[in-house]
Amino acid sequence: MSRYGRSVSSLYPGLRELAILATAHELGQEYEVDHHSAAAARAGVDHAKVVAVTPAGSLDALTPAERCAVEFARQAAHTRSCDDE
Repeated sequence: MSRYGRSVSSLYPGLRELAILATAHELGQEYEVDHHSAAAARAGVDHAKVVAVTPAGSLDALTPAERCAVEFARQAAHTRSCDDE
């Protein structure tokens, strides 16, 4: 799955990293959070957006597409499925 996300997915790298970070935070995976926070910075993601996807963060700093991806990732992390909204 990670190879697909890095090389085949049509997601731009910053959006991909935000979704991965949101998932890692939801699952309490600190190694992934550290690793992908650095990857997000390398992909040019503004630090405010990295902070926004933390559990206490506000999604106000995100674009609508980024917010959608983060909400999708959070829901999938908890339920292993997603609704249409």
